[in-house]
Amino acid sequence: MHGASQNGCAGNPRTQQPKMMEVSSCMLFRPDSLRTDMHRVRSSSYRSLFNEWSQQDQEKAKSLVRLMDRVGSEVYFASGAYDSKRQKQIVATSELEPESARFYWEASTIFDMLADAGIPSVAHHLLKTLEFFVTLEPREVFLRIGLVVHKGQQGGYQYESLAANLVVRLVERYLAEYRSLFKDDVDCRRTLIDILDVFVQAGWPNARRLTYGLGEIFR
Repeated sequence: MHGASQNGCAGNPRTQQPKMMEVSSCMLFRPDSLRTDMHRVRSSSYRSLFNEWSQQDQEKAKSLVRLMDRVGSEVYFASGAYDSKRQKQIVATSELEPESARFYWEASTIFDMLADAGIPSVAHHLLKTLEFFVTLEPREVFLRIGLVVHKGQQGGYQYESLAANLVVRLVERYLAEYRSLFKDDVDCRRTLIDILDVFVQAGWPNARRLTYGLGEIFR
């Protein structure tokens, strides 16, 4: 992903501190303040191209993007998602470390702030983080995935090949493991269609193939 940071909450992931320290440090961020600053910059400048913004707004926006990107990567490493991917594991709910489950509950406002950012690298880190927590809260995680994809459109996330591959993988997993969720839950079914539509409109064949197969899946 463009501009994706490789920093973890405790620096290099190979020399990470214990997870409880990572969780505590990530909780120091103030998502409401960051969201307010981002909205303030957008509302004052959204009618013009970036190079037509005032120098002050340009610098503020760049600083906010860098900060959001750092928070996104640190949340990814601190959550346990990085370690799980490195070990190539799909973690079951019963196998989640207590610190990881606690991280999910306590970081909910940070997840929502990052989803709202609409920054491709941030969206990608957040989706990889949410993938780690699918079994913990399948419905809520899927709706958050939908929010990330929806908001990510403003930064062109849907045109990234890594984005298409990750989202298709997530949807395929949900269809294989939680198909009843889409049959019984209107919000999840609508979110599924919206997610696929974003990537179909962006021209990704794998998203199109998955969309064509939905009719057969729900029979």
